[in-house]
This record gives sequence, C-alpha cells and structure tokens, in this order.
Amino acid sequence: MVRKIRLSTLIQIIICVCMALLYLCIWPTGLIHRTADNATSELAQVLDADAIKDMTLVSQPFVTDGTRLQYIDVMVTDATPGAMYEFSMYDDKSRRICHVMRTIPSDIQMPGYLHIPTGVNVTRGGFYTYEIHGGTQSHDDDGLYVEYDDSALTVGYEEHMNTSNPNCFALVYDGEELAEYNTYAKYHYAIVFNTWQNVVILLVLAALAVCGCIFTRRFSAKCEEHESTIDVLRVERYVFTPILAIASAILIWMIAIGRVFGTDVGEIVFECIGIMLLLIYLLYVLWGPASGIGQVWSEERLKDNLGTFLQGVCYAGALWQCYEYWNGLYDIFHEYAMRKMLCWFLLSILVTFSKKELLTIINAIYLVASLVFASFYSKPYIGVQDEELIYKLNGQIIVLGGLALICIIRALIAAIKARCINRIRLPYIICTALLFVGMSVFRNGYVWVTVTWVMLAIMLLRMLTYDKVDKLAQALCYGVVMNYAFTVLYCLLHRPFRAYYYYRYGMLYHTVTVTAEYLTLVIAVGLVLFIKKFYSVSEQKGLLSYSGAMWKEILLLGSALTYMIFTLSRTGFVAIIALVLVILLIYVYGIRGGMKSIVDAVKMGMLALASCILLFAGVFTLTRVMPAIVNDPISSDIELDGWQVEDGTSADDERYMTLDRFIYCAKEKLLGISDEAGTEEVESAEVSPMNGVRAKSVGVGNDMLLLSAADDEADVEAATNDINQFSNGRIDLFKRYISYWNLTGHDEMGVPMADGELSIHAHNSFLQAIHDFGLIAGGYVVIFGVITVFVGINVWRKEMDNVEKISLLVTVAVVIGFAAAGMTEWMFHICNPFGWMLFMSVMPLMVTNGRRNSVEK
Repeated sequence: MVRKIRLSTLIQIIICVCMALLYLCIWPTGLIHRTADNATSELAQVLDADAIKDMTLVSQPFVTDGTRLQYIDVMVTDATPGAMYEFSMYDDKSRRICHVMRTIPSDIQMPGYLHIPTGVNVTRGGFYTYEIHGGTQSHDDDGLYVEYDDSALTVGYEEHMNTSNPNCFALVYDGEELAEYNTYAKYHYAIVFNTWQNVVILLVLAALAVCGCIFTRRFSAKCEEHESTIDVLRVERYVFTPILAIASAILIWMIAIGRVFGTDVGEIVFECIGIMLLLIYLLYVLWGPASGIGQVWSEERLKDNLGTFLQGVCYAGALWQCYEYWNGLYDIFHEYAMRKMLCWFLLSILVTFSKKELLTIINAIYLVASLVFASFYSKPYIGVQDEELIYKLNGQIIVLGGLALICIIRALIAAIKARCINRIRLPYIICTALLFVGMSVFRNGYVWVTVTWVMLAIMLLRMLTYDKVDKLAQALCYGVVMNYAFTVLYCLLHRPFRAYYYYRYGMLYHTVTVTAEYLTLVIAVGLVLFIKKFYSVSEQKGLLSYSGAMWKEILLLGSALTYMIFTLSRTGFVAIIALVLVILLIYVYGIRGGMKSIVDAVKMGMLALASCILLFAGVFTLTRVMPAIVNDPISSDIELDGWQVEDGTSADDERYMTLDRFIYCAKEKLLGISDEAGTEEVESAEVSPMNGVRAKSVGVGNDMLLLSAADDEADVEAATNDINQFSNGRIDLFKRYISYWNLTGHDEMGVPMADGELSIHAHNSFLQAIHDFGLIAGGYVVIFGVITVFVGINVWRKEMDNVEKISLLVTVAVVIGFAAAGMTEWMFHICNPFGWMLFMSVMPLMVTNGRRNSVEK
C-alpha cells in the first residue's frame, strides 16, 4: 500500500465519487426528484361549517398521484390555536402508515390551510385514507393517549360534484359516507424517477465520469514531467475534518438548542456527550500519530483482491436473505428468501473465475439458451399470485447454476490434464461428508438439508482448482462486515429505537433473539479481524496508538457490542463473554509467545471493552436521532401495533427510546427476576380509518413474542422455579424435547405441549438437531463441532507465519459463538445468519492453496 497518490489519479477518484454520490441522491434515496401538486380548485366554495355539525373528525379517501406524499394542506374554517390535532393515514388494507400529532399554530388564519408534514412513501395510483381530528395530548403510566376536544378543529369541505381534484372521493364522517362532500385540501407529492429514467441517468453519469477520467489522463500524460504527487493522509484530513465538524455541530444544535428530540436536560447532555466523543475519536484517527488511514492500495493489490471483495459482496447479499427469511410470516416468503440466497451463492462461485474463463463461446451459447428456457419456464405463471416470483427465481437459479457448473467442470478438466489440484484435507472432508450423509438419510422432509450439501459440494469442486482458496476465510469476513455495515446504515435510516412494546432493539429482525445471534456472529468475525490487526501493529506502544491504527476494527467491534447491549439479550451476553474468553485463550495458545502473548491478550480485551464504552453514548444517540431526522420508518407486518413509530411522528414523541426508559427496561429485564422482567404490557389505542372508533389492545414485549414456551400453562407453573423463570420457560421446554428423542428424528419441528398445541422449536440448536434428525445424526452435529474446533486451531497455528492468514481463525470463532448462542436458541439452518456462516466457514478447512500432483497423490 502507498501513502502518496498522483494528482491526476486523485482527480479521477473525485470525479467518480461525485458522480456516484449524485446518482445516490437520485436512486435509491430519491433526494433529487420531481414534484407534483394535486389540489382542489382555488375557486371552489368553502361551505359554512354549520352544514355538518361538529366537523371535528373526518376520513377522506383519495388516490395518490406520486411516490412520496410530502405534506397535505387541509383547509380549516375554525381552530383553537395551541390545541392538539391528530392526523393519521392508512393504506388500502387499513394499516396505519403515518401518524402526526402536533399543536395548531398560533398564527393560523381562518379560514386557512393547516400544513401537515407527512413524508410517507406511497404507491402511485394507490388507494389511501387520511383522518384528522382535534384533541389534547395526555399520558399516564402506560404511555400516551389522546382525549378529544370537539372545539379544537373544524375542517373545511366542498361540494364533491364541483371539485377539480379527480383523485378525491366522498368523505366519511362518523362511519357514514357523505357522497355530496369532500375535504378541501392540497396534496404535495415527490415523484421519483422510474426504472428507465434511472437507467438513462446512470448511463449519462457514467459517460460523464468516463469522459472526465479520459480527459484527466490525457492531460496528465502531456504534463507527466511536471505532475506532482499528493500525500493521501493530508487530503483526507483537510476534506473530512470540516465535514465531521459541520455534521456534529448541526446535530448538537438540533439536540441542545433546537430541542428537536426532547427537552429533558439529562437526555440532552448525554446525547451531546455522545456526539462529542465520536467527533473527538474520529478527529484523533485523522490527526493522531498512529493513524491507520491515508493508505491507498496499489493497482496490483486491487487486482489481486478484486475477486475476494466480490465474493464478500455476494456473501453479504446472501446474509441479507437471512433477514428476509426470518422476518417472513408465511412459508412462501421463506421459499423466496431461500431461492434468492441460492442466487447469491451461485454468483459467489462465478466471481471466482477470471474474465477469460467466463467469456467463452460455450458459456455464451448456454447463457442465451438458458435465458430463453427460463423465460418460457416462468411465462405460464406470470400474474399468478405467489407462484410468479417462485418460477422467476427458479429460472435465475437454472441460468446461474448451469453457468457455474460449466465453468467448474472445465476448470476441473484443465486441472486434471495438468495433473495439478489444490491440496485437500481428506480426513476432515470425510467428517463433513458423514454429517451430511446422516442428515440427508434422516432429513424427514427438510429441504434445506439437501440445499446445503449441494451448495457445499459445488463449492468444494470449485475450491479444488481456485488459485486463491486461502483467501476464502477473508472473503467470508468481508461478507459479514459489509452486511453489518449496510444493516447499520439501513437501521439508522429506517429502524427507530422504540420505547414501548418492542423496547429491545431488534435492528432488522422483529425477533430480538435472532438479532442477538446475528450480532454474536458479527462480534465473532470482528474479534478475528481485531486480533489480525493487533498482531500486525503489536510493536506499537500504548492503547492510544492501538486505537489510531485499529480504528476500523474498533468501530466494528465497539458498535456491535453496543448494539448487543441494546438487545438486552442474556443469551447474547453469555455468548459473547464465552466467545471473547475462549478466542483470546486460543490466541495465547496459538502464538506460543509466553508472557508477551498473555499481555497482548489482556490488552486486546481492555481495548475491546474500551471501544464499547467509548462508542455507547454516540451509537445510542445516532440510533435515537437519525431515524427521527430521516422520518421514513419501515416495520415488518408483525411489528404493526399501536406503538410503532410511523411516518410523520414528531421527533420528540415519547414513542422514541430515551436513556431513562432504556435504563428502566434494562433493570427490569436483566436484574428484575420476576414475571414482569420479560414483558412490557402497554395499552395501545388503535384507530379505525373510517369511523374513528378506538379499540384497546394489550401488547407483549418482543422477547416473549415468539417464545412458544411462554404461552403454555406448563411454563406458567414452571415459572415458580427460579432457574426456569430466568430461562423464560426453556428448562421445561428442553425436558419436553428430550422426552421425544428417537433414532430417526421427526418431520415436525415442534412437540406437543401440555395444552396439546405444538411448540415452535426447542430454543436449543443441539436439542433441535437431535429432534429433527434423530440421536445418531443429530448427536453427530455436536461431535462435528468439536472436530471442527480442533482442526481449525491446528490449521490456524500452522499458518501463523503469515498475518494475512489469521482470518482462518474465523471458523473456530464461528463454531464457538454458535455453540454458546445455540444453547438457548435454534440456529442450525442454512437461512439463519449464524447457520449460514457455520456451513460456509468449514470450507477453508477442507482445501488449501498448495498444489499437489495428482499422480504423486
């Protein structure tokens, strides 16, 4: 890596980055868009308010004319300045998608327009309904509720037959449609560019970038003798320092001066401290003496690592499908997610081939033929609900799978002719084969088992001839890190930290225990990368020096540990404590450096703990304020309750998590050993979009939402036992599963509970494996895990002479993390993020990059 760069190269990078950022503003963010106004005529007559008595609650159906409804200006004929009004918007399935509760401005003119910011994404041409009424805001111990005040607001309306807005329907008042009237309002839309417009814009921006780069190269070639080089670190310092300072100043102003997110002094001080700590640390990274930035990969290294990076992108995409799988409420969504994961896996195989291997006549012929076949294969199902996407994905698997197999077979034939293949570890391959033979024989209808061993078989065949097989572990690490980075970005934009009902932060997942599993996986990979970087900079002295050189690893590990705290998952806490201790002990054993290795392990533990302490306040603050600023929350179907944060929710609404509320929840969940520790009952008010009738509903904390044992009478009785209570009923659930053990397994994941209903799963990966595949095949899962740990440690110790190969420790870290988290959760599945990584990470232990002559073998 180099620290200096040519001026012409820097200009080309700036051109490409600017074009990429410009396109990101167009798609997918939609910051640059078209606008459209849809309003009733200014000449329309506003009728006397007495025509309809007490017009304080109306429901107005309408059809949207854009892709995002920015705001609505509703005509009011009478209003009480300072009083509250409540605005709700519903889709065609009567699901509330927007909620605004604000005070009526003191300077409002009557009759005049009440400006209501909505900022909600909609489907163009879709049917929606909004409801508006006056009210006063109050709260009790359970949270927020609204009392109505009929005198607070009177909505203007017009005769429906005279309206100039064809997208409005007759309004509904008190559950009755009034065909002669509709509300008098203006609708302001943002319209994002369609697919073809996006493609054209992308091509134009790409052409401009290419032209700019070509012009820069030609100009620099003429002035090559006079072209200077620039210190990369200096450029980064002078570019990023003002950006960080301005962004921090804006956030602090919004928090402390503008009081946008609340008025509690303690909360404001905590959030400002969090922003300042982040700023100080990032500035130290930029300006510190041991800065780990300012390095640019050489062109040779970029080419050498391009395949590994692309593999990581594909693995990150596969992990994203795990999120879709676990958030899917119906089997059809699971079918979609598994097929998408297969597509990403096949892409990860294809990117390992060179351009020469891919661009062949045979591949071209197959590609055309397979695309035609896939088109005819899926054509009969176009327009058929559920089946259309299934057959399209099947077609994609046929295209990608066939192409991958052709390339693999040709590579194997070439390797056999050359009598040269990669070295294999035959004993471990036999151990792995025994696992999948046993699971396949006793699979009891579980399709994912077949999918898994087919994937591993294809991967093994490819690795026999891949010249960079030793970088597979590094690619897996890249995949987890990229997926985590995208997950954090997505959560900061769309996943608010809720104060009620789902008060344990689940990030992407609606089940917080799956989030804890996912974060355990991220921490396992982050710990390996942490050790790898520490080993390479271990000659530096002082934690400050380490923190400057290891800033990427500190941000990764520290933020993941912080998010783990947000989950309030005891399973996750136990798993990471076991993981960190065991991996550091393995490091000491593998380095064999005597007292120095022990001291290094202590330093790494201290630095990991310090990273969590340093980042906690900042990550908490960003998780609290960023979704409120973006105002585009996205919830899964199961999360739709009376307390979710919707579009238009005020940034200081008490449905957002606060520090005091989080501390209270942490005490109840982690320290309060009682029935209330796992649940948070909240009375939430659900509003009908048509008649305004409010129905009470009781919610349960998300830690218990999908825990089958919690709903069983036997577990209620077992809660009297302290250990069983601490485990949320798992101990009795474990005993129930053990009583159903046999040699051949079961075709149902659940077992009958005391009330006759089936449980969901065993909440233990090893018990579930034995239940699914029987004592022989399921028990071998445990044995295989132990074998993998010992083989992984042995392989890692042999490769310690090369710092780049410390990534091989990832297999050991994943297995240990899986073993710890799997004691209380079910993760043994290819579509679970931890299960997927477990199966993929065994491959680096099967094949190594050393070449062996097949005749000698």
